[in-house]
Amino acid sequence: MKINKKGIKKDCCLLGILILYLLWCLLSIDNITKYGILINTTFLLVIFFITTIFFGLRIERNAVLRKRIRSTLLLYFLFYYVIVYAIGIFFGYQINPWRIDSVINIILYVLGGLFLELIRYMTIYRNINKKILYCLYTISFSIIISISFVQIVGDFNNTIFIFITIYSFLLSYISYHLGYSISIFYRVFFELLFLSVPVIPNLNFNFLMIVMFLFVIFTWSWIRSETMIFDKVVEDRKVVVKRILLNATLSSIIFVITFILVTGITDFSLIGIASSSMSPSIKIGDMLVIKNNYSKDKYSKNDIVVFEHNNKKIVHRIISKKYVNGDFIYEVKGDNNRDKDNILLKNDDIQGKIIYRIPYIAYPAVELKKIIKG
Repeated sequence: MKINKKGIKKDCCLLGILILYLLWCLLSIDNITKYGILINTTFLLVIFFITTIFFGLRIERNAVLRKRIRSTLLLYFLFYYVIVYAIGIFFGYQINPWRIDSVINIILYVLGGLFLELIRYMTIYRNINKKILYCLYTISFSIIISISFVQIVGDFNNTIFIFITIYSFLLSYISYHLGYSISIFYRVFFELLFLSVPVIPNLNFNFLMIVMFLFVIFTWSWIRSETMIFDKVVEDRKVVVKRILLNATLSSIIFVITFILVTGITDFSLIGIASSSMSPSIKIGDMLVIKNNYSKDKYSKNDIVVFEHNNKKIVHRIISKKYVNGDFIYEVKGDNNRDKDNILLKNDDIQGKIIYRIPYIAYPAVELKKIIKG
């Protein structure tokens, strides 16, 4: 197969522009949050023109399928919002912390989403078989959407980034198979309604994120089954729907388990390391599995534990354990630190014990959060 070197150069050039834009946004996050939506929309307009010059805007295909998907998606969104707001009957409602109050900002947000999905369509369509470029573009778009979220809410965490990354891959799949109009349609109904309503159900944030993810993953499953049947990849609708729903169910189970670990709802949780204080035992970007509420009095010398100090979670090693006035007192120190910590911990001060390390898997989210949080 002949490699189109000119096309690869254009892709590399556009990715370079996206990366420079993202770096500028992340390094200027205070100004971005102040004038965020206007700046974001302006830059996306410029990048849209550059992308159009590089690749051109293809005509969408599958008009019949798009019409069918669009009409059914309306029912899906109606069902989703009815369920979410019906839950609020039992849990009550709260002022929407994600609301965009200004009509001008809503218009700018929609325009920014329009330009981003047009850019996505022009880049994803030509790189569907180039997995690395496909993933690089999609991850870049997920960071741009994350920045838009920061502009609106002014906050960010790993949970949101995980969800937005999965959401971005769904939009890339939609963009390739159905075109930019459906991805724009999906974003407007999924995001804008939530960003414009004055109240939302008073649900735990983690529970709300799980509900949103399940909606995204099962929407993806349904769209995938429809496109496969329409393109005659398979003939038997029941077989493909059953297989895809099974994959969606398994994916949802894996996500929910991971989500529960990340948020610490159960006795186990995950934490990404952003400091080198425990190097070389634990490096920046490592993901650690924590056993929360570890049996009291069973912490021992050399155990690596998690505790909170000055509103920050710290992972250090126990270097001594003493029994004083009816309670155990622990001294802790980072392996890479010269001096021990200037604090003494009791059992109740310790969140849990580190039981497993997954190297480097948390590095992207840790670095992004570090830049945003300053």
